[in-house]
Amino acid sequence: MNSSSITKTKGYYKYLDTWRFIAVTVVIFSHWLPSYSIGIDAGIGVNIFFALSGFLITENLLKQKTKIVGVKDLGSAFKTFYIRRSLRIFPIYYLVIILLLIVPVAILADHVLWYLFYAVNVMISRQQEWPGMFSHLWSLAVEEQFYLFWPAIIFFFPLKWLDKVIMVLIGASLLFNEVYGSKDQYASLQLPACIYTLCSGALLAYYKNSDFWPYRIIKYDWWVLLFFSIGLFLSIHAGFGIYWTGLYFAGLLYMSVKILITRKNKWFDLFFANRYICFLGKISYGLYLYHNFIPWFLRNLNGTEDRYVVKGIALFPPLYGGWPLLIQHWILLLLFSVFSWFVIEKPFNSLKSRFTY
Repeated sequence: MNSSSITKTKGYYKYLDTWRFIAVTVVIFSHWLPSYSIGIDAGIGVNIFFALSGFLITENLLKQKTKIVGVKDLGSAFKTFYIRRSLRIFPIYYLVIILLLIVPVAILADHVLWYLFYAVNVMISRQQEWPGMFSHLWSLAVEEQFYLFWPAIIFFFPLKWLDKVIMVLIGASLLFNEVYGSKDQYASLQLPACIYTLCSGALLAYYKNSDFWPYRIIKYDWWVLLFFSIGLFLSIHAGFGIYWTGLYFAGLLYMSVKILITRKNKWFDLFFANRYICFLGKISYGLYLYHNFIPWFLRNLNGTEDRYVVKGIALFPPLYGGWPLLIQHWILLLLFSVFSWFVIEKPFNSLKSRFTY
């Protein structure tokens, strides 16, 4: 049995669902309680998502690539990929945009096209400021921009060249961060800056069924992970520069995902295979998409919102600070996300079975 199959069940890697939940929790915690984030910012959680996305998307595209023998198959491969991505990503994203266009209109103001066409990251860079509760949508824009060209790279480049192409893209992305990262605080939100984390997952997908050494180091996985962890720590605190920091971080992401798809033991199962945590990972897209709107919605519910007021929904008195308010946020977020999963996302996901890889 291929070692990578031991944590893969019914077509997906169950440990990665928990890793998604960890990533989204980091993002939510850093946004809701920034003063208690102990130096762990939302970018870490977002980059975990990028690495997972790069791995899973590339693995599926490589499966499609093996079936392409002519122009007709190539067209079918592109069609399958984009339909499946659209069914997963678009429904609740555009539902949120439409609802916020209606109630109240002033929230989106004159920037609606940036949101409709997944260009929030570009908008932020142009305006040099964060758009409040829409700020987190920059990462969704980056992923959609990645999807525009990544299938073409996988399908058109010969398989024997793909790992070299991916490594070149990682190096170019790290150089972009080194050159522009210190000049523009929003440069890190652009696709070229994020390619290295997306491609760290893509490289793992390429090597997953390979005998090449970057993948066949199972006995030393934890030591390599420790090496990248120490390297990342030193590069941050010794000022090695953005290039080396990014390189160690990409390696850390690569090894983290690799361990989760190749290792299985009882200690992992206690947490990473917990059915409730896996479910939270499964609905992590909803958790991520809705979380920044929850404080605004809650302020409307308790009548304390003074800028974007939705009239007629003030239902209960406000809570000020502390655990009660935090718990209230989490309850609302979970209600939205669970409802979203069962009523919208899961039904649309089921349609993906008509477009198989």
